[in-house]
Amino acid sequence: MLTRVFKKVSLSGWTLATDSQFTLPYEKPALFADDADISDWAKDSVYFMVANGIVSGVGNNKFAPKNVTSADEANGYANATREQALIIAVRMVENLKK
Repeated sequence: MLTRVFKKVSLSGWTLATDSQFTLPYEKPALFADDADISDWAKDSVYFMVANGIVSGVGNNKFAPKNVTSADEANGYANATREQALIIAVRMVENLKK
């Protein structure tokens, strides 16, 4: 979602329909150890965000795109999830200024 927002505000003429005609300007970082678990449609966005310091994975060179959390663990996550979303949004604004 955030990559689409970035494209919409920074790439003239970008739309969902024309997305395949646009490439993101970045130097691809080293692949995550679990790169095969990242959906093909999401890989460019994941590595774009990593290259620009927006996201960094979960540690041990993993992105964990299919990570699951038990209901008990997730019960107390609401505040952290909002906080993480805000941090990611702030990083995006600060790191991707044009």
